[in-house]
Amino acid sequence: MWEKTYTWGMPLPMTQQDVMQWRVRSAYRKRWHKRVRENVLLYGGPPKPLQRVKLSLVRRSSREPDALNAMAAFKPIIDGLVLAGVMVEDDPKVVVETPSYRWERASRGAGSVSVTVGELVEQYPVLPTFVGCP
Repeated sequence: MWEKTYTWGMPLPMTQQDVMQWRVRSAYRKRWHKRVRENVLLYGGPPKPLQRVKLSLVRRSSREPDALNAMAAFKPIIDGLVLAGVMVEDDPKVVVETPSYRWERASRGAGSVSVTVGELVEQYPVLPTFVGCP
């Protein structure tokens, strides 16, 4: 059960990060970290970093990216959520479900992204561990 969700909208990120020179890529990531932090400060975020989350990420653009580029384009945004204090980390212990990556059509020049972070408040059931078999 998700107690609260936080959603932010931002301009469209680039998708060809792997072809950038390392200095350009580093500056690009830092710009996204700053944009995420500004959005969290402007529109609000959790009072303390979330421990267990689900991510829903939507890209709106005139052309549909392939799946790997869509995931790669959101990496600096997800890292920005950690740096902005929205969630404690972006590892599988915190992001408990595979993030949802979706694409929606937008007119040319009107691209954007939407990021929703849901806090998991109910524990997944823990299966009993048996040491030996009877």
